[in-house]
Amino acid sequence: MADSKKKGNGERNNSGENRDEEDSFVRRRAKANIMRELAPYASLGMQLVLTIVIFTYIGWWIDGKYDTSPWWLIILTFFGAVAGMVTFLRTVITRNKKNKILKKND
Repeated sequence: MADSKKKGNGERNNSGENRDEEDSFVRRRAKANIMRELAPYASLGMQLVLTIVIFTYIGWWIDGKYDTSPWWLIILTFFGAVAGMVTFLRTVITRNKKNKILKKND
């Protein structure tokens, strides 16, 4: 009888371990899916800032070269901000449409 109790406990532990492994697998899978969905958005902030900084630098350089200060700096900074925002919004809207289509198909 003592042997059957030990065996029964062992079986419970094995099934408990299997549940833990399954839970761990499900959690890892869910985390991977979340990361896959967030990846396109991860670099958007840096892309927006770099676009503005690059256009600002180009405007500053043109103003210095042709002595037109501050006109090109202002114009290209504004252009960089608009271009960055258009890219940002286009990416977000496109990604949201893809997510809706994928969720509809599931």
